[in-house]
Amino acid sequence: MKIMLSGMREPENISALAALNIDIMAFSFKKDDPRLIKMISSRAGIIPDFSEDRLKKAGQDIDGITPQKADFTKVGIFADDMPQNIVTRIYNYDLNAVWLDGSENSVMIDNLRRTVVPDIKPQLTVIKAITIANDHDLCQCSQYEGHADILLLKNKPGEEIAWSVLDNYQGATPFIIGGDITPADAPRIKAVTNPLCQAVCLGTHFETEPGTISPEAVARFLKALK
Repeated sequence: MKIMLSGMREPENISALAALNIDIMAFSFKKDDPRLIKMISSRAGIIPDFSEDRLKKAGQDIDGITPQKADFTKVGIFADDMPQNIVTRIYNYDLNAVWLDGSENSVMIDNLRRTVVPDIKPQLTVIKAITIANDHDLCQCSQYEGHADILLLKNKPGEEIAWSVLDNYQGATPFIIGGDITPADAPRIKAVTNPLCQAVCLGTHFETEPGTISPEAVARFLKALK
């Protein structure tokens, strides 16, 4: 199962995490998020250059995990933002994918894709977040079939992850397990058998502070998943 990290902001922290062979990293462009990456000029270094030397220094042998060359999908997190803002950030940060975390509908997704592909990017992966607490909430997923490429299924704030609901997912669109994943959830993640489950998203419970994720905590989680 792939690992997705969300909410990084500091270049050295990003480098250290990239050294763990992380598959997907998501950067927040949500206006009220303390992890917000502010708009800056293209190639200004907020998403750093991952030279072999920097990787070696940043992530060498973290808790037994051997550093590897950085090669991850870059995702921008947005919530009910204006399409022109999303397009600008896709271009400036060379994003491979967008994570839509608000009330965006299928029409908005289709329009965004048409704007970006192929003139700005040859392809764009669209991840649509959906909050679920019961089986009825899964009904929301059908409206994004054929529009979103991946769904991110997450719990309601302050509530436990609805593992039984995830087990009942029968849609055709691949999904990512999101929400309040904790280090203690590794056994439950390992028990997921749905072939459409592509990744697990780690965030808040792996932070040392907003915008900084602990490489050591992630490395321990990776070992627990093996």
